[in-house]
Amino acid sequence: MEKSLKEFKSRFIDLLLEVMWRQWTALGIASHVEPEDKWLIDPEALLFGVFFVRDRDKRLFEAVEKWVRENHRFISTARMKKIEKSIYGRASMHNFIRKWEDAKDIRLYYTHVISTQRENKAKEILAPVSLLHPPLLRLRLREILGQNPRVEILIYFLYHDTGNSLSIAKEVFLDQKSVYNVLEAWVKVGMLEKVGGKKKGYRINSEARKTWLKILGLNKLPSYLNWGRLYISLSIILKALETPPWNKDVYLLSSLFRDLYGEIKETAGEISTPPSPELYQGEEFFEPFSRYLIGLLEGIVGKKKKRGKI
Repeated sequence: MEKSLKEFKSRFIDLLLEVMWRQWTALGIASHVEPEDKWLIDPEALLFGVFFVRDRDKRLFEAVEKWVRENHRFISTARMKKIEKSIYGRASMHNFIRKWEDAKDIRLYYTHVISTQRENKAKEILAPVSLLHPPLLRLRLREILGQNPRVEILIYFLYHDTGNSLSIAKEVFLDQKSVYNVLEAWVKVGMLEKVGGKKKGYRINSEARKTWLKILGLNKLPSYLNWGRLYISLSIILKALETPPWNKDVYLLSSLFRDLYGEIKETAGEISTPPSPELYQGEEFFEPFSRYLIGLLEGIVGKKKKRGKI
């Protein structure tokens, strides 16, 4: 089991870094990695994610600092604050995270990076952000509509048929009142309609969705994942793998996996279904769930490998 844990840790970290490198390469950071071409990229979630691996890949972290200085107009501070609060919420479940990172410090760090003037060598490692690249749809819409809740709400309805102000606010990391105001305004102009029954809330007009896809020149949307929620869960696992006694105890890791099962299933269950913790006792859950996590990350980066035991 010790070998299994060691191999899982090594493979998990390698794949997590590859996921991030692919996304940052798509955003313009020079690398030898293929740029992300499938998944819709969330820059705020990615900024939090890369902060958690900064000691594992300092070259990536330094490149991201340069990217933030050069392209900070694409960053939504409002969403950074909401993701920050979400991290605090998860931290309440796991005491070791409170000692690990202060989410507010992460946001303040990037704010400092943006405001700090240094010798600009960004052009050596950065290419212009290609806004027509489908995974950068969020950034493209921010150039069109500006930095406001409309972008995230529009993205939500491009991928979902219905929603209410609370469910949408949670999904896109925005203030509920701001979301509600936009929803009501869009009802007045015919872009949305109110629905009742079990799915009480708002529904996008099918013609409005087609019109937006036509305006954007998209026959197919990039695939969707809630990266904010997924990066938080994966970062919790990463920290556990680096923190005694979790890093050497499969029973404690199995317990952590059980805590994260519901969140990961809800976030990434459509890619592949995680094994149910009810089928395993104690540390028995470590092997199937760790194998699932590796398969999940391989699926995200587009790797199809024959998997045996880790």
